[in-house]
Amino acid sequence: MSIFGGVAEYQKLITRNPIFLERVEGVGIIGRDEALNWGLSGPMLRSFLIEWDLCKIDHYESYDEFDWRVQWQREEDSLARYLVRIGEMIESIKIIQQLEGIP
Repeated sequence: MSIFGGVAEYQKLITRNPIFLERVEGVGIIGRDEALNWGLSGPMLRSFLIEWDLCKIDHYESYDEFDWRVQWQREEDSLARYLVRIGEMIESIKIIQQLEGIP
């Protein structure tokens, strides 16, 4: 099983599951203005058309040394928040693979 195996399994079982999609797609919509007014941050904020991650913006620790993308979505619903988190898992694995000295 590849290092992405666990995430691929999640995507197979959950992301494409019609029952899951019916329960989260178009549900829990929070508008961009509401998100900003409520002070949402992290994956919650990135599910509202906002491509902003403190690690990229503030050049946090050594994140600049790695090739990775900020994960964001535009749908503003529960599915978008889930997809941001799945995307972040994949990006985290990519960062780990770029580290020297770790098998």
